[in-house]
Amino acid sequence: MKSTCKKSYLFLLAGYFLLVACHRSKHVDDIAPQLAEQLADTSSNAPLGMAMDQSLYGLLFNQLLVSEEALAPKSDPHLPGIEASPTRWGTLPVSNGREPILLTIGTSISAGFRDGGLFRQGQLTAFPSLVAHQMGLKEYNVGAFPPSMSNGTGYLVLANTAGKPQYKKITNNLAQISDSPLRFQKVPAASTNLALPYLNYSGVYAQPNKAAERIQNNGSESMSMPFLMRLLPADEEIAEVSVLKLAGQLSYDISLLEFGFTDYLGFYQPQSIQTDYHFINNGVYPHKMLAERMGARAILLTVPEVRDLPYFQFFPANSVQGFCIDFYNGLIRTWASEYGASVFDLHGLYKQVMSNTYTTDDGYRIDPSFRTGNFFSSDGLHPSAIGHAVIANELIKHINSRYTAHIPLIHVGDYARQFEK
Repeated sequence: MKSTCKKSYLFLLAGYFLLVACHRSKHVDDIAPQLAEQLADTSSNAPLGMAMDQSLYGLLFNQLLVSEEALAPKSDPHLPGIEASPTRWGTLPVSNGREPILLTIGTSISAGFRDGGLFRQGQLTAFPSLVAHQMGLKEYNVGAFPPSMSNGTGYLVLANTAGKPQYKKITNNLAQISDSPLRFQKVPAASTNLALPYLNYSGVYAQPNKAAERIQNNGSESMSMPFLMRLLPADEEIAEVSVLKLAGQLSYDISLLEFGFTDYLGFYQPQSIQTDYHFINNGVYPHKMLAERMGARAILLTVPEVRDLPYFQFFPANSVQGFCIDFYNGLIRTWASEYGASVFDLHGLYKQVMSNTYTTDDGYRIDPSFRTGNFFSSDGLHPSAIGHAVIANELIKHINSRYTAHIPLIHVGDYARQFEK
């Protein structure tokens, strides 16, 4: 027991000093005033009285809003049917011919958040949903918003064609049922999809009862809490549930763990750049605990390079060299080795896409450009439906290799036609 405690202590101590050294070496304090000046104007060109989102993504996009608008909900995606087949699943640990249970824990990327919001089509086209479909998993429940509330949280539509982006916010057919606290329509059936917008290190521990206490004391709950709450049954029955606890309680055969994106994206928000060192002190440990609990059944995804994202073309932060993402991704590989998990290099895939050299197996060229490209959605931060198909296919290749499986790839060229402008 002593050696285990000592090992954990040394790990955290080493991680702390390495992260602090790396973080400080990137001139964070030097770049903060520059970025703060460019992002601080949240008044934007929006009409007087237009509601301003105070979440992380709200702070990134409020100054770019010009109007609100109503649009018909986007249609559900179409994919060829895939039959469930034990021979397709290779050596995945399943019994009695039942289908494998897929658990996803992740951030806004895995949740299908795109175009500045979470909505039904985005959820159904998120890469975990696409992987589940290609595996023939009929029981996988992504927790999508119902058709009548397809626009979910609302999302953004580009309002200009050149220069710094401006957006119209879509505000009809929403799934929001409460403003204070923020709550959304609950998912009627159990879900093993714990991919939550805004999920960061503190959100992993967040519990509904603690959130209620903070709200009563005029505090704020974790930004991911409204999205966790919609996946859970009656509030009074799950007061002490958290993402970390669910990771240890849910049954699953294979799991995807995509973590760290929200934390690193937050470093580019001026308040975080100047003052928020909590992730350095605390952020490593919950990710490590999740990796340990998920063990050999897990596929750990590395974190993309945030500074490469198209959004930051308009808010340059050239002095910030990635905030130790290489170091953090090194930790992910270490945990995978220690706990028998495998690593899917999402960071490397993004780098290849950003080099403008990626073509899918069926010959469809992927373009990372903002506005005219096809990999990123209109928010310049998250993948588009086509981008998610690219991630899904590369992840399927990884699963096929790891489990000697025969899961078919998505024909991206055919799939993309329904989303091309």
